[in-house]
Amino acid sequence: MKRALWFSDAAMPAVRARLGIDDLGNRGGWVANSAKALAASGEVELGIVWASSLVEEYTRFEEDGTTYFCIPRGGWMERVGRRLRVLPPLRYAWQLLTYRLRQRTYGPLASCKRAVEEFKPDLLHIHGTEGFYGLLARQVDLPVLISLQGILSSVAHAYWGSIPAWRRPLFVREFLLYRQMRRNARRERQILREGSYFSGRTSWDKRQLMKANPRAIYFSDGARLLRPQFYGPTWSVERRQPASIYTTITARPYKGTIVLLEALSILRRKHPSALLRIGGYLPDSGFGRYIRTTINRLGLDHCVQLIGFVHADDIVRELLNAAAYVQASHIENSPNSVAEAQLVGTPCVATDVGGTADIVEDRVGGLLCPAGDAQAMASCIDEIFSNREFAVGLSAGGRQQALARRSESATVVRLQYIYDQMLGVPAAD
Repeated sequence: MKRALWFSDAAMPAVRARLGIDDLGNRGGWVANSAKALAASGEVELGIVWASSLVEEYTRFEEDGTTYFCIPRGGWMERVGRRLRVLPPLRYAWQLLTYRLRQRTYGPLASCKRAVEEFKPDLLHIHGTEGFYGLLARQVDLPVLISLQGILSSVAHAYWGSIPAWRRPLFVREFLLYRQMRRNARRERQILREGSYFSGRTSWDKRQLMKANPRAIYFSDGARLLRPQFYGPTWSVERRQPASIYTTITARPYKGTIVLLEALSILRRKHPSALLRIGGYLPDSGFGRYIRTTINRLGLDHCVQLIGFVHADDIVRELLNAAAYVQASHIENSPNSVAEAQLVGTPCVATDVGGTADIVEDRVGGLLCPAGDAQAMASCIDEIFSNREFAVGLSAGGRQQALARRSESATVVRLQYIYDQMLGVPAAD
């Protein structure tokens, strides 16, 4: 049996329960689901490392055959920053100071290597290049697989979306996050250059990797398991609320929310009853305030509903009720939100950016439109609203494609194949 040690920025359910922390928005659900399926296969003994400022001391425990390592991350400056959470102006200033003074340690690598020594894995599997974990690739004498999620340099390039340059410094929190992303992108470039084995989901992330490291060995890992709630109910045209749109957002300019609001304003000329429901946390300050101001400026107060944070079960209900799901981002690799909508069967409109075209076959599994083009986005949504048979076809096509890519058995088999290739195990006949 192979022993694999995973490193993830997402807290697994067992870790959240053990440490008594909330579900963090259920982020990284696909990592948890993939880990559960892989451990259940009986072919891989799994360990999972999570480093976070929420962890106070190095902790190791076992549950359901998986070993978990919780590693404290951050020092006194991060602890002070958390205490300033209720005072946003001071917190932003403190964050800026923290970025200036932070040494180039890139996190608790020593504790990560301690976990490696204790678990004695055959290989390491690092999920994502956004964090510091990828720096382990040159510090351990083991095969290391690095899974590509987003590519920070590309996200940073598109970060401000349609926001003009003169307005950007006015969004203090977003500006600080942008500066941090630029800083982390430099570290990511080092990780991409120094790593040997990588896995990804799209032709786009493969191209980004090969630009940075032509010698890298790239494995296509197909697609990753999503949260189980999305594999059940199926959208139907009879159930959906006509002329209704659902989307999930974060208060980041590159998510394209402003363009979607402009598209809704155009769409309402033909569909006066059009309704947009937006899931996700939207703060009252910073870019969140700008989104709310834009809603008022466009006269959309009565047809845009901000429903706040939503759990997986709530998202499924929203997708079943919506006539269309829209992803308006200026950059994505393989957006899980679109895949979730496809699994449910909700007709999708998505911007043709990054690797999105690899999961949305235009006019078969959804509709693609140019990023930043409100008129084109409105036209795609209108086609779904106006053509019942076409919407039903998109629903069936998207669901068929998503189910084929995201089955549990296919995911486990592919991961095992990649691990065998890294370890030099001959392929089975």
